[in-house]
Amino acid sequence: REFYRLVKQRPAPGGVLSQWIPLEQQPDNLTRGMIASLLEAFSEVTLWIPSDYEAILVASDRPLTVDWARWQQEWAKPSVARSLMDVGFTSPYGLLGTYVAGTEALRRYVQGYPAMTDDHPRVEYFLSNADRPFHPEELLALAEPLGARLSRAEGLEAQRLDREREAN
Repeated sequence: REFYRLVKQRPAPGGVLSQWIPLEQQPDNLTRGMIASLLEAFSEVTLWIPSDYEAILVASDRPLTVDWARWQQEWAKPSVARSLMDVGFTSPYGLLGTYVAGTEALRRYVQGYPAMTDDHPRVEYFLSNADRPFHPEELLALAEPLGARLSRAEGLEAQRLDREREAN
């Protein structure tokens, strides 16, 4: 919690923090504690799961939305497309499809779990602080419609993406 509060002071208004979480390398309570800590410091947090083994939390002091037109423009740049293809994303749709949940869903997910603090560093002693293994199905149950992160004009495209995600 203290670290995230310090980090929050550094970026310009609207800046973002990205936090990697190793989902299968730590127990459930530590994952929830890390998310709870971030939620205490930042007003907006989103969760993205790009693989079975990791999650990415993105936090900001402003609402986090996806500028779909800009994503497509950036993807058209060969260096951006190549970098993202190197980590397994072949289209902006694939990257958008890793979105799972926003702030309110994450608050429900961590309810009852304490934040990580400097005076109780549970992550450093994770072997003695394990409550149970991580259960990905509980986190994936938070999945929200992608349209929540897109503008109204992109609503039809978001609905199509949601249908594709549900089919998979």
